[in-house]
Amino acid sequence: MIAVEGGEAEKILELPGPITAPKWMPDGRRLVAATTVIPELAGKMAASELAAMKKELERRRDSKITAKVTGRPARRR
Repeated sequence: MIAVEGGEAEKILELPGPITAPKWMPDGRRLVAATTVIPELAGKMAASELAAMKKELERRRDSKITAKVTGRPARRR
C-alpha cells in the first residue's frame, strides 16, 4: 500500500497467490479481495502454512494434470 501523499510502499498482507477484485470498504479502513486457497492448508496462515500453500499452488500450476474435482453438478456451456 502507498499513501496518497506518496512515499515507500508498505506490505499490509502476505498471501500465497495473487488477489483479484480488491475493493475498499466504505469506511476506508478495510480491504476486501479474493484469492485462491487450499482448504486443507488454510488455517491461521502462519508462516509454515503460508509456505506449504505456496508450494502446493506452485505444484498444481506446474502439473501436467488438468482434471478438476468438484462437488457441483455438471454444467454444460
